[in-house]
Amino acid sequence: MDERKQIVHQLNKIDKKLSQIKAEQESLLIERQQLLQLDEQLLANNFNQYAPVEDKIELFLSYFKGRSDIYPFRWESKNGRSGYSPACWNEWQPKICNKPKVSCSDCNNHNFKIPDKKAIFEHLKGIKTIGVYPLLTDNTTYILAADFDKADWFETIIAFATSCEALNIPYILERSRSDNGGHIWIFFSHPVQASDARKLGNALLNKTMELYPSLSFDCFDRLFPNQDIMPEGGFGNLIALPLQFSPRQLGNSVFIDKEGLPYSDQWSKLAFIEKLSPAQLSQYLTELIKTSSFIDDATSDDSNNKRLAA
Repeated sequence: MDERKQIVHQLNKIDKKLSQIKAEQESLLIERQQLLQLDEQLLANNFNQYAPVEDKIELFLSYFKGRSDIYPFRWESKNGRSGYSPACWNEWQPKICNKPKVSCSDCNNHNFKIPDKKAIFEHLKGIKTIGVYPLLTDNTTYILAADFDKADWFETIIAFATSCEALNIPYILERSRSDNGGHIWIFFSHPVQASDARKLGNALLNKTMELYPSLSFDCFDRLFPNQDIMPEGGFGNLIALPLQFSPRQLGNSVFIDKEGLPYSDQWSKLAFIEKLSPAQLSQYLTELIKTSSFIDDATSDDSNNKRLAA
């Protein structure tokens, strides 16, 4: 009996130590996240176009976060066709790559490239054009983007931006590479459920429609992420990244103000944009649902990269 008491005593000691270790781990994870946020804030403070290239790339990566295991790149064929495909080290390798018979998502030989600093550098320098897959594998996202195109895109995107301002939701506007559309970007400090991010986008869209009934909103294309849940066998829809060198020389793929003019310092403007916390997202959703005839529209397109934002 004494032996059993000793065993129980030892088990209790172990359980207590395990609880202490778990508490310490949780505390360290919180401290780690706080330090990462502080590092991002320090990076953003007094940031401008004269910052070192390495700092610009780090800043860019801290905002435009998508899947970390894969990214899409833009291709153009000799006959003038263009599109996006997952970047893969084995692309077109004889006896390894089976495109176009086998899609990249179904290929057993894929070796996808990751969106590292080199990929971002080449994008910013104009060596290639890349995008991100905003929907992460656990159905969360760091990004919400609304895509507008067609003739009246600018008036409509400005109306959407005004709705954001009315709620103090930080955003940044981008004229797309085509010069015939634009994106409005909202960023999150932590990954949030894609369904909640999309609810925010749909609620803002509905609020804007209520405030501006004279606009048709035919130019609204879609939200990114475009799905609440990762489609089976796919990557979710992609969105092209801004600040690619070649269109930037034409005043496209750049951040613009509400007059449609590019900011003189693109980097200081990006660094200035605040990221929403999950708690803020929840608060804004509650406020929007209370103050508008909110309908969670089914704007999702489960097709995999059939329509692209460029």
